[in-house]
Amino acid sequence: MHLVRAAVAPVEVFEDLGDGRGFQGRARREGVEFKVAALEYLATSGCEILTGGHHVARYPVDGLVRVASGERLLVAAHGVFDDGPQAGLRRTDTVHKLGHRAHALRRRHAARLVVVTSHLPEPATAAARYVADLHDDLGDWLVDVIATTGDLAGHQRFTRFAHHALGLPPEPAPWWHPDPDGDTQPALRFEEGSDA
Repeated sequence: MHLVRAAVAPVEVFEDLGDGRGFQGRARREGVEFKVAALEYLATSGCEILTGGHHVARYPVDGLVRVASGERLLVAAHGVFDDGPQAGLRRTDTVHKLGHRAHALRRRHAARLVVVTSHLPEPATAAARYVADLHDDLGDWLVDVIATTGDLAGHQRFTRFAHHALGLPPEPAPWWHPDPDGDTQPALRFEEGSDA
């Protein structure tokens, strides 16, 4: 199967935000810009971009992509372009919003989900435990959580998934490895010097 990369529908990233002078105006503009960048990032993994932001059963999603197996995946994008301590999924409230949306979509039998973030949570934080819990709750329906910053292994893992014509189950990721001692609760495994 030969994937053709479709162009993302044009999005005006500098849309009118009212007065746009405050934090919320900048945050909203940057969020729109990141959603476009997230779809472009998935295209570098070999996904065909089918559409940008839309709603599924009243819940917003940031895109719909197709992988080599023909499977369509919903996209949730959460991120920023700076490297602040609360960027991407490092904020627990952002993980809570993502978790609610993911659970709601799953309950409505929506297509599986891939999450693109600017930054994965720092290890051993509440946000990291919440992201691991999402995999524990949703299993393979949550295909992957990959970051555009410092996560080359995640990009490579998702690229292998996207290119496999028969459709593979998601590969184990540092953010959801089960505890090797037999504990059923996921335990984060970040190795010193890893790019996660």
